[in-house]
Amino acid sequence: MQAAASKKDWFLYLMMDDRICLVNIDEFCKKNSPKPQFEVVHDYYLEEGYFPHTTIPLPNTTLPERMQPIVVGSQVYMFGGTAYSENNGSDHDHDSGEDAEDDSRANCRSARRRWYDTHTRVDNLDVFALDPDASEGPTISLNDGGTIPRSKIDPRMTRPLVFTLEDKTYVMARASYTGDEKDIDHQPPLFRWLRDEGVVSSKTLAKPALVPEGMGLVANRDIARNEVVLEVPKRLWINPDAVSASEIGNVCSGLKPWVSVALFLLREKSKEVSKWRLYFDILPETTDSPVFWSEQELDELQGTQLLSTTMGVKEYVESEFQKVEQEIILPNKKLFPSPITLDDFFWAFGILRSRAFSRLRNQSLVLIPFADFINHSSSVTTEEHAWEIKGAAGLFSWDYLFSIRSPLSVKAGEQVYIQYDLNKSNAELALDYGFIESKANRNAFTLTLQISESDPFYGDKLDIAESNGMGETAYFDIFLDCSLPAQMIPYLRLVALGGTDAFLLESIFRNSVWGFLDLPVSRANEELICRVVRDACRSALSAYPTTLEEDEKLKESELDSRLGIAVGIRAGEKKVLQHIDSIFKDRELELDILEYYQERRLKDLGLSGELGDIIFWEKCTSGPTLTNIETPTT
Repeated sequence: MQAAASKKDWFLYLMMDDRICLVNIDEFCKKNSPKPQFEVVHDYYLEEGYFPHTTIPLPNTTLPERMQPIVVGSQVYMFGGTAYSENNGSDHDHDSGEDAEDDSRANCRSARRRWYDTHTRVDNLDVFALDPDASEGPTISLNDGGTIPRSKIDPRMTRPLVFTLEDKTYVMARASYTGDEKDIDHQPPLFRWLRDEGVVSSKTLAKPALVPEGMGLVANRDIARNEVVLEVPKRLWINPDAVSASEIGNVCSGLKPWVSVALFLLREKSKEVSKWRLYFDILPETTDSPVFWSEQELDELQGTQLLSTTMGVKEYVESEFQKVEQEIILPNKKLFPSPITLDDFFWAFGILRSRAFSRLRNQSLVLIPFADFINHSSSVTTEEHAWEIKGAAGLFSWDYLFSIRSPLSVKAGEQVYIQYDLNKSNAELALDYGFIESKANRNAFTLTLQISESDPFYGDKLDIAESNGMGETAYFDIFLDCSLPAQMIPYLRLVALGGTDAFLLESIFRNSVWGFLDLPVSRANEELICRVVRDACRSALSAYPTTLEEDEKLKESELDSRLGIAVGIRAGEKKVLQHIDSIFKDRELELDILEYYQERRLKDLGLSGELGDIIFWEKCTSGPTLTNIETPTT
């Protein structure tokens, strides 16, 4: 072993798996220092505790040979087996050879027996605590009494951090993430896991808490707009990269990303030991998404587009499960020892649909523990809250971090919110997250238009549609109190084009016809699209089992969450259908005063007067005579 560092040097011991490694802090902090060089100073193996393989003395100090983490109040403490001696181990000498190893085994056994057999107090311990977030900088304190009431001790499975300063050895772990010593003992294990992973500390601006929505993030202090609320290192993300790096990575390589992540979720959830065990334990078993509704609950969506969308999604998820069950799960029972049912697969789908983030760089699907506690608010009008950055993710490591900034100023004790998606309709919010908003512009109806294959001009119309970024079928989302989508009216006119207007489909007009369709083509064409749309609205309204008035009255009473969603969706769709009908009703009243293609063309050629009268020439012996003939508006 290399010579020990001088007493002026600060050096650090780290327990990594079954080894303790040393790094010289002073050398590492020098300006030109390379990456930290770790030196293995102890190997351990498990036999009623940890015992050293080597008999070589450690430099400068005695390292605990068995380290046990404990929690007292809000602080995590560590103690070692060799500390058990008549003088508390402060002057423990290192022997060599077999005697030294036997002594260390005896000491460890004594410590274990004393630890497990003492009912009221744990005696003879050298215990230390580190507060890395103290205002004056990291501080270390020694419990001089060496005794801690047994009733306050909670064993923790966490890796110790050991270092020496001036020949003294310290073993440390982080303090409570809230900084509230009275509160930490009452928090669920998940929060302690987040603290142990370095995700939360006393400086974290928001803490997980129970809120009306279920789980949420509450401000520990006043938070300014755009201030960083949390950061989660990539090692805790659940995404296709995590799947690829796992045991099932190879067999899942050809699957859709969401399917592979769903299988990974279910496999990790079924394991007794998983990095995300405590996170999985708090995930909901279901959401209020219609995907999880009973048949009776789905009956309340009769007539709505959300019902047909929900049934389509359920059929899709079921077909994906049947496929992955036959191709991946059953042929690889060693990788999937626990059975995976269709209900399990739907659960994973629902978790990903409701909690995954999708707007990160190079990340189309990522589940981020702690960050996914944050809830949605309609008062937030920006989606600029999440970033993927590179930063410190440990003592000597850098990693990508998921960072969330608060889009609003928040007072201490208030909930921190973000905007999930500004463009989603209430039907989409219900399907993805299991809630709807009361804002009028969240209510939407999707109008589907199609060029019929039986249309004699099908080929020409399809060619024109495709030349303008559309296809045989077009979907237009119409929102309440909003103008119609820009492409909707031209597409409608194209679908209805025929008769004497069919000349516009000729190849000579192919590059300009879409511009012509921005304006009324003919009275017959405009009248037809108004009649078709209004008939479709009346047909859709008749399919609901209730009227809008009945739904509005129901909304005044106390409804459970799912019925509230159903009634809100029904009422919203009806309002949008009435909105569309009123637009085309008003258009029908304007048919006699609209200017159509022929009138516009004559004006362009100078053959029509300001009042719409046609100008033409008659031949006579005395020369051309201009005669104005008033014609009815066509």
